[in-house]
Amino acid sequence: MRLADRARLDQRRIFASGFTEPVTIAFASGEQVATNGIWFEGAELVEAGDYLQVSSSKPSIVVLRNELPGKPRAEDDRVCFCDQWFTVADCEPLHPGMWRIRLHKESA
Repeated sequence: MRLADRARLDQRRIFASGFTEPVTIAFASGEQVATNGIWFEGAELVEAGDYLQVSSSKPSIVVLRNELPGKPRAEDDRVCFCDQWFTVADCEPLHPGMWRIRLHKESA
């Protein structure tokens, strides 16, 4: 079995296992997608120069690419998780078939 096929099977197992949590992604176009994602609460090292890394407390969520109509755009799109809204800060591919979406918490 090819590596890409094994990765897709692993993704299906993870996202079908109850390990994920419900999330809504609201695109600037007005379209909203209810899906599931893997939530990470900060504690990530971020490059801050050639030799320096700092710890970020910004949350992120991992979702399947095929669940979304397109790549979430920074500063335009939003995510609702546990009744709290976040603005997309960055979105990057993570493994085959997944997006990692970094978030800014919105003020109340």
